[in-house]
Amino acid sequence: MYKMDKIEELLEKYDKNIYEVCLYELHDNPKLAVEYLEKYGNKTDLRYYYTEIDCYDSLAHQELKNKNYEDALKHLLFVSEKLPDFSDFYYGIGVAYFYLKNYDKAIEYINKAIDKAKSITVNNIATAIEINKDFVIYYDNLGAVYETIGNEEGAKKCSDKYKEYSAKVEEMEKEEA
Repeated sequence: MYKMDKIEELLEKYDKNIYEVCLYELHDNPKLAVEYLEKYGNKTDLRYYYTEIDCYDSLAHQELKNKNYEDALKHLLFVSEKLPDFSDFYYGIGVAYFYLKNYDKAIEYINKAIDKAKSITVNNIATAIEINKDFVIYYDNLGAVYETIGNEEGAKKCSDKYKEYSAKVEEMEKEEA
């Protein structure tokens, strides 16, 4: 745990900018970053808004990694309300629901992630590759949910989409090279 003098030292290092302290120095400890952001941050500052999202997103991923699925779900639902067009949050929610064995919700949220990702305007090949890589992951995991509940038709459709997007990524990476 950081002692107060360490936090004061970090605040001096970043010219009293709690947002940079949270993002750069405390990124590996998102729970502490959230605590200090709430203690020192100014909620009317736009930087607070985006730093809060980043900190809670990091905390959610840490909770997923530690298999604390209910806590991860709580944090992901929070950030998805703040930034509702970001597909990765919905994917994470779907994954948490999967591990909590709420397969209907897992399907709903992974499909929502796919819909959000499809609505992204692509301006360059690198972005297109990243979005298509997301589709590969989304369809792979959605297929796993369908397989878990015995829905062979849903699993097959996802497998076909997985193959389609995998081929697209491979093709685009060759074009980019």
